[in-house]
Amino acid sequence: MTSDIPVALTTSADALSFAGALQVAAATVLVRAGGSKSLTGRAYARHLADFLRWYAAQDGSTPFSRALVYQWRESLVERGISASSINQGLTPIRALASELALAGAIPEPIAAGIERVKGVQQRGKRLGNWLTEQQINALVNLPNCQTRKGLRDRAILVTLIGSGLRRYELAALDVSQIQMRDGRWTLVDIAGKHHKIRSVPINATVYVALRAWLDAAHITAGSIFRAINRGDRMTSDAAMTPQAVRDVVKRYVCQLNLDAVAPHDLRRTFAKTAHRNGVPLEQIQLSLGHESIDYTALYVGTEQDFQHAPSDAIVMHLDE
Repeated sequence: MTSDIPVALTTSADALSFAGALQVAAATVLVRAGGSKSLTGRAYARHLADFLRWYAAQDGSTPFSRALVYQWRESLVERGISASSINQGLTPIRALASELALAGAIPEPIAAGIERVKGVQQRGKRLGNWLTEQQINALVNLPNCQTRKGLRDRAILVTLIGSGLRRYELAALDVSQIQMRDGRWTLVDIAGKHHKIRSVPINATVYVALRAWLDAAHITAGSIFRAINRGDRMTSDAAMTPQAVRDVVKRYVCQLNLDAVAPHDLRRTFAKTAHRNGVPLEQIQLSLGHESIDYTALYVGTEQDFQHAPSDAIVMHLDE
């Protein structure tokens, strides 16, 4: 991160010392967050790099302090960054201040002030997007299944919608994780956030799409989803990256003029469609791997049902 350290910090011996401490503290924060192999670590790295680039662009008159962090927060608001993203970005900055204080690079009261920087107030909840049943069927039938690439892409879309996996979970899928459990096909030992392990039962359509791709690609072991070149051949045995999965989704949703739909919206589609068809919220929570059922409820969304109103459940008998 040397290039991200503010130039103004490197004009004196003291500043050089602080620049070094800043680098060490930032590296420590990333290690504690799990490093590049961790979803949290990668998110922290993005937020820290963004903060340090912004810090480097300042005139150097404001020291590393609570006031500086508030300035950065306000700059994000002006850029139109969402409240949730800003608040997520403040977490590694608070951790950075804590590490600097532990190293003696800044006084503990300064670090404590930074740790108390408040996030941006969120008004309501961003619920994201969901696909209708018609859009689901249109999307999964777009890939050209006369090619390996088309079969792979269809399997990606069908699995995301039919299992609710996150894109990095899908990218990491191994053939050995497709197993029969209690008489049905299941994706087992999915490693989600915070290394929480879960298994996700899948329907026959998901299994058929996966099997068609695996058979066409002659894959019997290892990563399920792999890169394919223009000659319709796999380029290696390595797994696709989460970014490559995102690119596949975006390619097809854009063909349906659904540009705002992201891979995570297919996860929301899984949750909402399942709930609409009578699946209990607790079971959806287990498939999604959410810690809180309240968070699962956000994925499902709430719509007023005039056909099954709460009042209908209240049984009363009036005397004549």
